[in-house]
Amino acid sequence: MVKPIAAVVMSSPTRNSARLIAYALTEKDGQAKGDRFVAASGINGCVPEFAEGQFRDNRKRWRKDGTRTVKVQWGTDKATGQPTYRDVTEGAYVQAYHVIQSFARDGAGALDPDDPDDWEEGHRLGQELARSLAGDHRRALVVTQVDGKTGCVHNHIVIDSIDKATGKSFASSNVKHSILSKTHDAVLAAQGYEQRNELTSTGWELKEKSERRGLDKHQKWSAGASSSEPEPFSFAVLKDRIRTALEATGYTDFDGYAQVLAEVGVVVEQRGEKGRGLTYQMKRRGADGEYIEPSPGDRRRASRLGRFAMLDQVEETIQRNAQLAAQAAPKPAMSAAQMRAAMASSLDDALAERRSESAAALAAQWEQERRAEEMMAEARRAGFEAAMAPAEPSPESADDGVAVADGSDADGPDAKLADKVVLDAWDLQKRRLRTPDRGAMRRAGMGYAEVDAAIAAWRALDEPKTAWEREQEAEQQRAVETVEDVAEVSASAAADTTPAPAPATAGSRAEASSTSEVRTAAPHESPLRKRRPTREREVAAWEQMVQIDERWHVQLAAGEPLDGALAKGLRSATLERYEDALDTSVAFELWRRAAKLAEARRAVEVHQDKALADAMRAEVAAGDHAWDGEPSTLAELRHEATRRELTSREKALKSVREADLEVNHEDGLERPPNAGGMER
Repeated sequence: MVKPIAAVVMSSPTRNSARLIAYALTEKDGQAKGDRFVAASGINGCVPEFAEGQFRDNRKRWRKDGTRTVKVQWGTDKATGQPTYRDVTEGAYVQAYHVIQSFARDGAGALDPDDPDDWEEGHRLGQELARSLAGDHRRALVVTQVDGKTGCVHNHIVIDSIDKATGKSFASSNVKHSILSKTHDAVLAAQGYEQRNELTSTGWELKEKSERRGLDKHQKWSAGASSSEPEPFSFAVLKDRIRTALEATGYTDFDGYAQVLAEVGVVVEQRGEKGRGLTYQMKRRGADGEYIEPSPGDRRRASRLGRFAMLDQVEETIQRNAQLAAQAAPKPAMSAAQMRAAMASSLDDALAERRSESAAALAAQWEQERRAEEMMAEARRAGFEAAMAPAEPSPESADDGVAVADGSDADGPDAKLADKVVLDAWDLQKRRLRTPDRGAMRRAGMGYAEVDAAIAAWRALDEPKTAWEREQEAEQQRAVETVEDVAEVSASAAADTTPAPAPATAGSRAEASSTSEVRTAAPHESPLRKRRPTREREVAAWEQMVQIDERWHVQLAAGEPLDGALAKGLRSATLERYEDALDTSVAFELWRRAAKLAEARRAVEVHQDKALADAMRAEVAAGDHAWDGEPSTLAELRHEATRRELTSREKALKSVREADLEVNHEDGLERPPNAGGMER
């Protein structure tokens, strides 16, 4: 069962935790031993008798025990009337936070200060609030007292600013009033209590003694007992007038609220840079019934009056009044023309919804057809790549018995794994060392575990020749045979002084392969090998460029098709970094490849022709870099490959494609560009 509770909470920081703890636990003048508090306990290992020592030791441990000296007003000189000051040593850091939790002493949800059971309940609620604020590793002291000016049950909660586990300081935002009050209400709700926002007994809030005295004076003045004196200021009367204005419903803006306040005898002013602060002034009448000149004591800030008087509550009231006014306003009758327009609009909405559903179904059909075309193009490209891939050397093509002797072609899983090892070409050529190239094996699609297993099997079989080595030997043998063939025809072609066409020009490679005008395909060692990068993340790109330079140099010289798989994933930035060390013909082909890929991208972006783009990419994967309209110079190719912005002509074509919507007159649907295919 939910029980009512009436409690308020407030907080403040302190740089002198010793003084705060002493204030909570030490008896005042005239009090007997034990009269100061009725209960005291600690949270997270805090012992009330040793709380200050624990707080101090924790600050020293985390080196947050610095001090500072400040001047504090200590009294007034009786002779001169001037204030006197005293030097006080305080902590350089905030040492603790002081939270005061007070409970009403009468009315619904009150705790009786004369009932020990209510003392225990108030202390228990204080412990729960302290646990919620302090967490699991911050000490806190909870002291319950009933000796205050109002005589109500209240808790003094002292929270150590330093977390004993982490050394982090307490976040002051946790005890900001707007957040602290919500935390407080949530703790009470978790303990089965329903918070009463106002501590009331007979319709008035629980007042301090000074407020009660002011209310008594005002009541006597209203009864005519002091008619010769001006109207006295009353905190309670000012609040009552503000509540009266908030209950009114005749205004829908702040000016209207201020006017209603003026009618009940209150002046309101906005303050602050954003105007979020409010100050209220009680208008007092003189003995003659006229308003007298206000004094500073007649003014109170909204934060001192309570939440109900702050701007947030005023804005909620204005919004409420605006909603009530809108509901009460009569709705104008619709004319015949307006009714016809509304019916036409509803019909248009229905037709638009139907067209949208039909268009969505048609778009889904087009999407399925597009995906089918993509799958077919992918299958054709995969078949082409498989046809262009070099064949695995057969056991008969290996050296005389070497493959069987070294175990590379032997039966068993170890021999198959060992055949997957790729050796480091640098070590093999320069140092004559046969060491595995993990990077090349990973780029070939092998996983980390598969790479480790293949290297282990290769070493267990006494490092046999691998498929990679046999492929390298076969390429070198083909290069030697090509050199011999060229030497045979060089004598008959000596009279022909016409230079052989450069393989970098469009279509020249195909012509060279069909004639005897082929450059010497001598083994080529890339100058890039002397520029091995020091950073590990650049090694893979460097190795790829080395392989491209050496392999393509031989293939271009021999007039063979280029191995497009070597350049897969190559970035233009990598090509720009190593271009100066590449063979000229290889660099030209790489820029042709990059420019063709860029043209494929623009084919989709400008012409909406994905089929053409897929075909161009498939040709690039097969090593064919020729395309319609390609530039003839290296600078122009580099420009086409690296530019990202569209030309004015391409922008115009793109806008035309986007605006060119074919309308199906039978169903009234708009067909997107290139729905049925579009020529470039």
